[in-house]
Amino acid sequence: MSYMIRPLKNGSCVIAGNHAFIGGNPTERYPYNLYLWLIKNQEEPILVDNGLKGLFREAYGVAHLLG
Repeated sequence: MSYMIRPLKNGSCVIAGNHAFIGGNPTERYPYNLYLWLIKNQEEPILVDNGLKGLFREAYGVAHLLG
């Protein structure tokens, strides 16, 4: 069985450097994109949303922008 995995951008924002990187410069700004993932095969499609679980490990400081 073959699968196709496709990213679906569902949002974006700009975050301060201290929220993008641990020890980052708060005066610098960085784009931050949010994605869902569509997995398709011959049967039913699957939509995967990783969310922001493990925020401080994986996406430090972004929750206050999305909350």
